[in-house]
Amino acid sequence: MKRNKSSFIEEFKAQKAKFRPWAIVIAIDLLLALISYPVAVSFFDYRRDFAALITLIVALPLIVAIPRYIEASRCPNCRKYMGRDISKYCPVCGVQIQE
Repeated sequence: MKRNKSSFIEEFKAQKAKFRPWAIVIAIDLLLALISYPVAVSFFDYRRDFAALITLIVALPLIVAIPRYIEASRCPNCRKYMGRDISKYCPVCGVQIQE
């Protein structure tokens, strides 16, 4: 069954919308990492176990969010990963995914 151009555009918008909360989680996570490392070094005399805990807390949301990002960056037609720079057309199959 052949789908029309607008169905691909709408499906890609839905994929991006599903990833948006994860993008917010990543931004908050990285912001907390930027704040917590200097605080840990200055107040806790850089204890290795505390630094490892902070690293784990920062890494877990990223480990969960990265597969979501890859899924959101797939073409709705060919299901191939389109890379970081998503343009108006899929670089693999050429279908229009954005207006």
